Amino acid sequence: MAAKGWAYLQSKMSREMRETLKRKPFLSKMFAGLVVHDETATLLQAKYGDRFNYQRSSEIDFIDNLDTQEIELATTTGEARHWAYQRYWHPTVQYATYDLPPGIP
Repeated sequence: MAAKGWAYLQSKMSREMRETLKRKPFLSKMFAGLVVHDETATLLQAKYGDRFNYQRSSEIDFIDNLDTQEIELATTTGEARHWAYQRYWHPTVQYATYDLPPGIP
């Protein structure tokens, strides 16, 4: 998802998110990450049905319903402290990482 670029991520944002970015551009990366998470959940649902449980507001992003594997989707930059925290509380969590595209203000 992130590889599709900033313009794509913006196109997937809600009207409210785009309006907020006009006033608070410092939220760009956070909103981009939310879109990546939501779009990843949509793709997983389309491909695997109900296999993965997406938990947008939880500590762990996805749970594989086949084996209860916890999966965290995270950017590769600036996440070290978060990952260490997750490893403490969720020692078997697996990470899927991505880079945000260039051009995000």
